Amino acid sequence: MYNDEVDFSKSLIADSYLIFSTMNTLLQVQDLTKTYHDGVTEFVALRHIELSLQAGTFSALSGPSGCGKTTLLNIIGCIEVPDEGSISFEGQKVPFEKMTVLDKFRRENVGLVFQDFNLISVLTAYENVELPLLYNSKVSATERRRRAKALLTAVGLAEHLHKYPRALSGGQCQRVAVARAMVNHPKLVLADEPTANLDSQSAQDVMQLMHKLNEQQGSAFLIATHDPRVMDQFDQNYAMLEGQIQR
Repeated sequence: MYNDEVDFSKSLIADSYLIFSTMNTLLQVQDLTKTYHDGVTEFVALRHIELSLQAGTFSALSGPSGCGKTTLLNIIGCIEVPDEGSISFEGQKVPFEKMTVLDKFRRENVGLVFQDFNLISVLTAYENVELPLLYNSKVSATERRRRAKALLTAVGLAEHLHKYPRALSGGQCQRVAVARAMVNHPKLVLADEPTANLDSQSAQDVMQLMHKLNEQQGSAFLIATHDPRVMDQFDQNYAMLEGQIQR
């Protein structure tokens, strides 16, 4: 009887651990493959990628240029569609076959930070950050203003709300881009080489900012980088080479 009770207790612990682990798995990438064709040749960008990302983590996707980092981020961020494989987000498969649903999924769950900032030049810093909320009917105009101003204050740009990108430094533009990525309170933020075009001090400032937002808002970050200046700042590093994640 005692052994049965011990075995039952062990089973409960194992089941609880499994449930806890599943609940905390934000992203599951399975057997993901992507090939590009130019009519003559083909280039295999991703080869059977397997990746699991936990909620709230701060992770790197590292590797040399051309190894597939940007392609993988684009597919996770629902900008591109894989040839094979699947992605599950909080246990639900991402609907790559339904473009309108895919757009809605991305807006509600994913924030994107690009290497070249991708700010709209005719919009101010405030307007760039507010822009994603204009597509969210659940957020009122008052709440849009509050969030945009609060995030720009959090990234140290409270005095630059009404400046256009051309009047900001590279580091300041990247801060605006990070604020824009966070404004919809995403569960996942994907950043593609966010420090590549920045000087050393600006690079460290942007990394500290993303760490701060990761801790305060609980969003998971997956950051593609081959910048040696920042490689010691991650919870986990997924190293890529020739379209594969190295084990």
